[in-house]
Amino acid sequence: MSAKPPSGHEKHCFIVMPFGRTDEDVKWFQGWYEAVIKPAVLDAGYEPKVSFAEEKPSAINDEIRSHLVFDRMVVCDLGGRTPEDPPNPNVMYELGIRHAFGFPHVVMAWKGQQLPFDVGNQRAIMEGRDFIDIEITKQKLKSFIASAASGQFYRPMEAVGLTAAIEQIASIRGQDDLLVKLSVQMKNMHNSLSEQIFRQGQKISEVESRLHETLPEKPSAPWMIGNLLPGSGGVLGANLSSSGGVSLGSALTPAAGFEIVRLPDGAMVVRPKLSGKAKDEPSDSKP
Repeated sequence: MSAKPPSGHEKHCFIVMPFGRTDEDVKWFQGWYEAVIKPAVLDAGYEPKVSFAEEKPSAINDEIRSHLVFDRMVVCDLGGRTPEDPPNPNVMYELGIRHAFGFPHVVMAWKGQQLPFDVGNQRAIMEGRDFIDIEITKQKLKSFIASAASGQFYRPMEAVGLTAAIEQIASIRGQDDLLVKLSVQMKNMHNSLSEQIFRQGQKISEVESRLHETLPEKPSAPWMIGNLLPGSGGVLGANLSSSGGVSLGSALTPAAGFEIVRLPDGAMVVRPKLSGKAKDEPSDSKP
């Protein structure tokens, strides 16, 4: 019979982050927690719990283990004082415990920070930590927490457990069994996928950062043309005019499979190319 989790952890979100060794470091990390992490966790509907924010004295190691096992959400901040700082060993250890139990969590770090390969293949919030980055990071943290709560988080032990089960069966039936080969193939596939996910995750983070930096509150069609679609110059080669319209440069090239057309009202739009054209359709406009 499994032990019942202690009451009070249902809405907890435990924050795993460095404390700092000097008074200046402690002040900096405390400020980062108060300005970014705490408000984002509250907005996500959780009660933030961080060890240096606890007022009651207790055995800190037992307290941390309790939060890591029983809290509904965990946020692990791998960032140090600068992007060049490696992740704190204690933070990595505590992230490993959460990984072992397979419970929801979110990882965050500096933009451009070099993360260890064994955690670099999971999606992480990677943003700058200047004043201008605060609001972007808060919104992304809130979004990542919601995704993790819905089941979208990294579960490294699932693949390990399946491989171990196959290897155990294979050892009983003999080393020449097909299951041994299957286990090896699974390991190779997992390693290959992990590396690809790590690379794609870095690209996704870069795209997300760009969108957060440039996306207006209510993006217009001209803005979407000028900023999001592939092509020359910026992203498409189109620039917004002072009146809010779009000015198309002579070097503009729409993405493959798309075309630029002028509507009856004079507006320029980008749409997928059609195999045939009806008589009442607007003709293509060449910039």
